[in-house]
Amino acid sequence: MVVTDLSMPGMSGFELATELQKLRPDIPILMTSGYVRPEDREAARQQGVRDLLLKPYTAAELGEALAQVFGRT
Repeated sequence: MVVTDLSMPGMSGFELATELQKLRPDIPILMTSGYVRPEDREAARQQGVRDLLLKPYTAAELGEALAQVFGRT
């Protein structure tokens, strides 16, 4: 499981997702961002990102997203 941000110095979350998928295609990726455009959601889906959480999020929201990723909801 990898939790990452969409915007990072040196590499975007999408670029990281691409590289992670090359190494471990089965690894679940959860991305967060303070600003999400509609096209970001589609790009995340195409990159294999399991969920895209909008900041700020609560611990309960993160827990729910993790439960969904691991098939517990």
